[in-house]
Amino acid sequence: YQRRVHGVAVRVLARVIGKYPHQNTLVIDLGWTGCSAQGQAQGYGVITSHPELKIRQLKQEVGEVESIDGSPIDFSKYPIGTLIQLAPYHACAVTQQHRSIFVVDQTNKVVDEWKICKGW
Repeated sequence: YQRRVHGVAVRVLARVIGKYPHQNTLVIDLGWTGCSAQGQAQGYGVITSHPELKIRQLKQEVGEVESIDGSPIDFSKYPIGTLIQLAPYHACAVTQQHRSIFVVDQTNKVVDEWKICKGW
């Protein structure tokens, strides 16, 4: 999955909201209600902004992040509020979790907002 991330058009942004050095864990404000519980074996997707990290577990409203290789995290690189960008494992399931998605250009400037159609 790591090598095919360039084909995933959707990204989800989350913030670092907690640090647990004794557990080598960062906590982010993204859980399965803002993402999808699918793809756990693949880290729920790829953290494109920090490829040295992966999501270990998603709870309802928060996620636990660890280093991809199990090495100690340099917590000074991730102050509270640091943005984490995830290319999700299942983009369709992720977009259905939100009211709208923001379209960005190559510089990450928001250029449009698309409302999500709910129901059949």
